[in-house]
Amino acid sequence: GYSAGITALRLREMASELSKTSLIADEVIIDGQAIMLTFTKIGRDVFPEAIKQSINLSLVFGQDLQQSIIQVGKALNEPITGVGRLGKIGVSFSEIQKGQIKGFMAINDLASAQGVILKELTKETGKLSGVMATTPLSGWKQAWMDIKDAGEGLGNVLSVILAPFERVAEATGKLALAIDFLDNIWTNRDSKKA
Repeated sequence: GYSAGITALRLREMASELSKTSLIADEVIIDGQAIMLTFTKIGRDVFPEAIKQSINLSLVFGQDLQQSIIQVGKALNEPITGVGRLGKIGVSFSEIQKGQIKGFMAINDLASAQGVILKELTKETGKLSGVMATTPLSGWKQAWMDIKDAGEGLGNVLSVILAPFERVAEATGKLALAIDFLDNIWTNRDSKKA
């Protein structure tokens, strides 16, 4: 997360928070964050909102998060051409907004140009990810995601607990091979005597 100036811990926390409101698995969001971090012109202040709006775009247009991340990332990285790309999927920018973006870019004010894009994305996609968490089925989906997360945690704990036993089993297997080897030598020795 260094290009955006965000720590890995903060990225995981952000993914966990967004997972609860969007009902998209935190692992999927983390994968999306990794893609968004490849866009070098998206800084710390814009990054969280870019991720949120990518999630909303996915939910509204029924596309996978990776695709939305790439679309939003490209638009924020290159605002003048990016609004055209977003327009092709159904996000409309007025001529005034396009003029604002060009004006901001003319004076090298990338953050303000990005702000116009994020504001329009918010307007068009609303706060759908937050609304998704209030639907009747969302409680079940969130419970399932919590169970999966707990299972991941349990798996990590069990792997630490069972690691010494795995080494003992591995050593026991090697010992058995050594005993078989010695037994073969001993058996061959006895058969040569007879």
